[in-house]
Amino acid sequence: MDVQDPRVFLVKADSAIDSFATFVARAKAQPGQLVVSVTAASAQELFAKWLFNALGLDVIVVGCKGGAEAATALLSDVVVGNIGDDFGRMSMRSLAKALFVGAQEKSPRWPEAPTLAAALAPFGITPPTATSCRATGFMSSPRR
Repeated sequence: MDVQDPRVFLVKADSAIDSFATFVARAKAQPGQLVVSVTAASAQELFAKWLFNALGLDVIVVGCKGGAEAATALLSDVVVGNIGDDFGRMSMRSLAKALFVGAQEKSPRWPEAPTLAAALAPFGITPPTATSCRATGFMSSPRR
């Protein structure tokens, strides 16, 4: 069985941010004021930094000790968004909405969310692939 657990970008269910485009517009209008939580020193953090840099956004990325702390920061209004793992955030399903899922196909767990490629297309950005990351050294394997 092939289990996938891609990144998901969440906001609270009652947030006025109703799409990734709305988030980007708000981040551009309020540089340095929007805060997004991630698990520190993780693929989530690396992805968040790539994403906001690629879009030219000044968004504060807060690294938390773990996924539970990062999710709690969102639910307690400490941050406006959270980048976590699709399956790992299912416990928040009724409390959050997804702005995108970082996968090639939509997630059955977050059906409202477009794929990352669809969310980035209006901004002229194509998500990196494993092949392109290796070619640029972004995901280089250790040399022996």
